[in-house]
Amino acid sequence: MQLLMRFNTFEATATSQCLMTGSSLAGLILNFIRRNPVVDMPLIDMDMVLLLGPMQMCGSSIGVIVNRVLPAWLIIVLLVVCLLYETIRLMRRLCDQPKRARNETQLTAAEHTQQTRGRLGMAVPVEDQQSAGEMGVTTRKAAGDEEKKQDGNETQKEQKTSGIREDDVCENQEVLVSSEDEHVIHKEERDTQAAALDSDDRRRRKTEFETIKYLWERHELTKWSILLTIWTINLTITFIKGGKRSTVHVVPFCSVSYWTIYVVGCLFLATASLLWGYKLLKRHKKRLRLHQLCYSSIEFTPDNVQFLLAQAFFAGMLGAIVGIGGGLILGPALLLKGVVPSVSSSLTSCLVLLSASTAGTINLTSRMAPPSISGVLFLVLFFTTLVGKSLLDRLVGSKHFPMTECSQMSLYMCPKYKRPHISA
Repeated sequence: MQLLMRFNTFEATATSQCLMTGSSLAGLILNFIRRNPVVDMPLIDMDMVLLLGPMQMCGSSIGVIVNRVLPAWLIIVLLVVCLLYETIRLMRRLCDQPKRARNETQLTAAEHTQQTRGRLGMAVPVEDQQSAGEMGVTTRKAAGDEEKKQDGNETQKEQKTSGIREDDVCENQEVLVSSEDEHVIHKEERDTQAAALDSDDRRRRKTEFETIKYLWERHELTKWSILLTIWTINLTITFIKGGKRSTVHVVPFCSVSYWTIYVVGCLFLATASLLWGYKLLKRHKKRLRLHQLCYSSIEFTPDNVQFLLAQAFFAGMLGAIVGIGGGLILGPALLLKGVVPSVSSSLTSCLVLLSASTAGTINLTSRMAPPSISGVLFLVLFFTTLVGKSLLDRLVGSKHFPMTECSQMSLYMCPKYKRPHISA
């Protein structure tokens, strides 16, 4: 942008936030309507988003300050070491994936052969089966003859009694139909039709309510509402805090009130992640106590939750320090932890949207980015990502090769660096 569009450093940084918001929003829309490839649940794991998203934004807030303190050469070394380490681990996992799949198929084949051998060993000899079958046939024939005799006697008795009853009814039955009876009959028919219409309306309303309830539970809209609330509060705190080049200053820049609001914002984000992690730990312990087997992207044990929180904080801080997206660092870590590639991709897209949308909104309101150019580029990135990601997902689905996303992420993680200019 600095070369082609003649933007200065701050305008280029602010506009790039709008571009990342457009691309991540397109990915979120595509992932919102898709299902998990393993179980029948949404592709976006909202438990992971609420656990990692606020902590990553907290790390980004602290990383902005660290970016102003560390020298440029140290930031370059951190970037190269981090990306090379993650790339090597991810490529090793990519190479080990076919071996692991081959070993699993061999193991299942061996178990199947052992089971079939055990069943054949417990088989009954043929002579014993034939003798047992002949004895069973003779006993069934004797029992069948006795049952047929009893059934014949009972049917004859029933026919005699039913014939007597029908004769009595036919002799005593008289049918009298008048005009008043016809009027009563038509009125009853209209009443039954009205009652049927009312019941149909009630049933339709009930099905509509159940459909809305199913969609609410299917897409976990309660968790989306919690995430939107956290995003709105963080956006409000960031807007009040402002920046050095902001046109509107609610509090003076770098004053005591400024740093107080800064610390309050970081504590709020960290507390939100910690509370959600505590909720996941309690739910995991309850399921273990009740022996409930439920699918989750990872097992929410204390060690895993602590690792994910530390990884999210480190990814957000390192992303703000070296000027790259935190999802680029957190995505390979999730893949190495055993998360499905499509779930990891949707999760990182949602995390990038959280951080980029906050920064882009602040930059637009403070006039740090040109609104017209940012809006056009936002739409361009939105539609191109929408088309490109849908074609890529279709290609991956047709080839049945989900590790394509792993290799693609490894190719993206080449150590390219440019000193980021992030406004405090």
